[in-house]
Order: sequence, then C-alpha cells, then structure tokens
Amino acid sequence: NFNSFSDFKQAIVCGGIAGPVVVNVISKGSAYNEQVAFGAIGGVSATNTITINGNGQTISFGGGAQYATMLFNGSSYFKIKKLKIEGLGTASNFGVQLTGGSQYIEFDSCTVSINQASTSSTTAAFVVSGSLTSATTAGVTAQNITVTNSIIEGGYYCFTMMGPTSA
Repeated sequence: NFNSFSDFKQAIVCGGIAGPVVVNVISKGSAYNEQVAFGAIGGVSATNTITINGNGQTISFGGGAQYATMLFNGSSYFKIKKLKIEGLGTASNFGVQLTGGSQYIEFDSCTVSINQASTSSTTAAFVVSGSLTSATTAGVTAQNITVTNSIIEGGYYCFTMMGPTSA
C-alpha cells in the first residue's frame, strides 16, 4: 500500500517493473493534495503496462514553479482510469501534461479540470507541449496518446496539443 501518488512513483522509479502493474486508488476521505511527475520507468512495455485505477478519487494541486498536477515526462505505457485530476490555481497550473517523448498513455473515464476562474495563459487542463511552463511550445512532446470517455474543462486553454516544430 502507498500513502500517496508520490510514494507509488518512488517505488516504481527505484526498481522499475517486471510485469504489468495495477494500482487501485482508495478513498482517504479527501483529495490527494499533491503533484506527481512520472518519468521513464524501467521494464515498461506494451505487455508490462502501469494502470492507475482512480475509482473516482481526486488528485489536486494548486500550481507553482512546477505547473502540472500530473506530469508525464518521457513516460510510456500508462493507463489512467476513472481519476479526477484537478488544478486549483488561477496561474501556473496544468491538470495533465505530457512531454519529453511520452508515448502510449491512455486516459479513460477521467475528469481533468482547471480552476474555472483562470484567465492566465499559464493555465490549461490538458497539455501536450515541448515546455514544462508553456502550454503552446513545440518540441519533443508526446505520441500515441488516447483520451476516451473523459471530461476536460477549464483553464485559459482547455486542451493544447503541440507537435515537434512550430512551422
């Protein structure tokens, strides 16, 4: 058992994985108030995926120097299901961000939202960008990303998807 998303991340970063991993998020009576940044994980493959079953629970973060509530930077083969991902800030906040060549990441039946009062261009609910601090920078971003049965809402930008170049 893990007390937080960050504890889970540390466990899989430390030793990698040797088979499919499924984590069930359980209710703790309130939202998980934290941010989590996943990078490359050793042992992942099309067979050895990492599934996070959110079970309707919430992870939230208010933004700051590190914008994303849930960041995938060079990550592969994640499946996120039935998780609420919230950005509570009105500036410098992304709900989900994919960058650094992340690939084969699926979001199914999730809600990704940013504070509805956000008017800053540094807020976005779902970001695929070449920068950790801009929703609209071309560069090494992500590919083979699937979003199904999900709600994405709020922010100055709701959803941005940038490619490898700006031209």
